[in-house]
Amino acid sequence: MSKTGVIVSLVVAVVLAVVASVVLPPEERAQALRAILPFHPSQIVGINVRTTKGDEQTIERQIQGGWVYVVGDGERWPIERVAIDNALRLLVALSAEHKADRKGRDEWETWPWFSVMLEGGQAWRMWCEPKVMGGGRSVRVQPPDDEAFTARVEGDILGALIETGLGAWREKLALPGLSADTSRIRLESPTQTLQLVRRSGRWRLTSPVAVAADSAAVEMLLRYLAAVEVNRFVTGDVDRASLGLDNPISVAMIEREIVSGTQGNLVRKTQRRRLIVGGAADVAVTRFSAEITRTLTGPGGTVEESSSTIVQVSAKGLSRIVSSPTEYISKRAAEVAAESVGTITVRTLDGDVRFDRTVDGWFKRPGVQEDGESPDANEQNTPTRVLLDGEERLAFFLRQLCNTDAASVGIGNRFDTSELFEIELGSLTGQPLESITLSATNAGEIIATKGEVYWVIQGNLDQVIVWLLEQASGG
Repeated sequence: MSKTGVIVSLVVAVVLAVVASVVLPPEERAQALRAILPFHPSQIVGINVRTTKGDEQTIERQIQGGWVYVVGDGERWPIERVAIDNALRLLVALSAEHKADRKGRDEWETWPWFSVMLEGGQAWRMWCEPKVMGGGRSVRVQPPDDEAFTARVEGDILGALIETGLGAWREKLALPGLSADTSRIRLESPTQTLQLVRRSGRWRLTSPVAVAADSAAVEMLLRYLAAVEVNRFVTGDVDRASLGLDNPISVAMIEREIVSGTQGNLVRKTQRRRLIVGGAADVAVTRFSAEITRTLTGPGGTVEESSSTIVQVSAKGLSRIVSSPTEYISKRAAEVAAESVGTITVRTLDGDVRFDRTVDGWFKRPGVQEDGESPDANEQNTPTRVLLDGEERLAFFLRQLCNTDAASVGIGNRFDTSELFEIELGSLTGQPLESITLSATNAGEIIATKGEVYWVIQGNLDQVIVWLLEQASGG
């Protein structure tokens, strides 16, 4: 066609469009457009896609809420909530004028397609022309209980489905959904294992030593683990050895207990996720190869769900995860608050003494044996009221031991110390709570020790300790 012919054709097209706009009122033109997928997003329970590359992908809505990306071998990965919500909204908003099938046209069978599964088992399938012409695509729609129809549809959502695929909607966090109900954290390296366990709402370090944990430090660890980002999802067959996954440099395991049912008929399940970090994935060491496994174990140890995903994760996110156990030991030598202490027993080589807190103040009971009874009933062993200055010393001592962070915390004895005394703290009802050994260094530092763990106590305790020693020796 000559240049003049093209111009004439364009002019005719414009004139016809103007005439159509006059002849066909806006409301009638709007009525000519109908929804391609006439249902509400909440009715959609799954989407299957065959992309332009021939890949088949699936996402499913979970009974407990949220969506997951499903791979053929059962691998499941959470979908970003914002991504799926926007996609479903755009999908059901597609509209066009429905047309009868054009006879003799069968190339649609080779087109990429997607199926939308609804509640009740119904499915709508839409084949999409791979090429975009004039801002739109030709589509063939097959309703579940009606004849197929064709239409010309505009919308970026079609490109997102058949070109980009569903995998792009996956959550980009390696360990999404970590929450406060996590019950166990385990960090493993070739040289060390660290384990934290939550019991009755409080965190404890159980390996390499058993001691109360710093809750703030554990919560920070959970935030750092939850923030590790996935840079890439690795598909196809992989050589685990070449990725360093057979001999990982670190493993993070996060566990939570899921309790369901009614009182007296509770069902307990364990959800466990592991982030296995292998070798560097690039020369600049900005990414590491990793495997993320997820298992759900039911009563009796039966594995109900299991999946594994190979990814590359950000090195920056991994660098913030500290595996040194001293980072998670409670900064306070005593696990109980000063206000909850009802008895203080001091045991020395020269004798021992017990202080009891009552509504009338502190009372001293000297010469107490391990069973808490006085060695005899003579008058000198009857409880005596502690004077005001003594009560102030006891209050200061408990604050430093129970309510004040230590200057430093460590494992093992790196000090040249002389033992001062052993202290046992009891509850307000007299039940033993914990025992702590106090010692002093040549530099005058006071060291509190429980097992292999030590705390360097802050504050000037010299006068208090001298007073306690005097009380234990009968002073």
